Amino acid sequence: MIRIPTLEARRQSEPHSSWAPAVGQSEAGSRWGIPSMLVWLVLISAGCGPSPEEIVEQHRGRAVERLELLAAVLEKAMASDLETAVIDERRPSEGTGSEDEIAAPLESAPESTSGPGDPSLPTLPEKLCFHGPGRNAALIHLEVLDVDPSTRPPLDLIIPSDWLTWIREALDDRAIPNAELLESSFQQLIDLKYLAVIRTKHYSEPVELYDEQFAPGWWEAELLLFQIDSGTEIAALPLEASNQHHVRVREDTVASGLRSDIWARARESVRIACDPFCAEGTRAIP
Repeated sequence: MIRIPTLEARRQSEPHSSWAPAVGQSEAGSRWGIPSMLVWLVLISAGCGPSPEEIVEQHRGRAVERLELLAAVLEKAMASDLETAVIDERRPSEGTGSEDEIAAPLESAPESTSGPGDPSLPTLPEKLCFHGPGRNAALIHLEVLDVDPSTRPPLDLIIPSDWLTWIREALDDRAIPNAELLESSFQQLIDLKYLAVIRTKHYSEPVELYDEQFAPGWWEAELLLFQIDSGTEIAALPLEASNQHHVRVREDTVASGLRSDIWARARESVRIACDPFCAEGTRAIP
């Protein structure tokens, strides 16, 4: 018969063996290893969290109420004293377009602007926070509030709105992201107190002409600030942007370079309009 030594016997015969537990380490820890046990604990605790489906049902009632408030904001924003957005798709009347690195607009081009002017601003009971801890506001295109996913703004400023899309799809059982993203999206909707809506009035594309010239684009919009629970329109601030008089572009991407220039200046216009309302150290568009 082969005799298997006891743990005490092994300790005596192999006092310096590598398997022996370190000071303060249990025998169980020596067999399983502390790192392995921690991994198992993390896996077990992760499996104990609510599933995406459970998160949807947990927040469904409150989320539906909040979405109804957003729908009311949409109606008021659309009924604002603004004309329907106009998209002016101008085309060059002659020439084949510039292939130079620098494209300069015509001398008759309007002055380039990137700010909303200096209107009288209302005082809010609290500062707005659009990102991170303490977030109580969201910036969004008017078209994104529409439930029709095909509706797009004339000049899309790439304002993040995935959280609203995920909530709508999850409530309709169309698609559900992972639990963490879903919980974060629902929490953003529930904590939302203010909504800053970008409504476009007019947009004309910049057009490449000839002899290092282009017709500058023009974007005109309004920033409508709403208090969500009451549906009150707090402020309506003008927004506008145009191309710079001189735009540095690549020869093979003149058109996209001109669009990128007015896009960046339109975003800056929104940023400047929101700044007076933002909490210290934060901006609506980082």
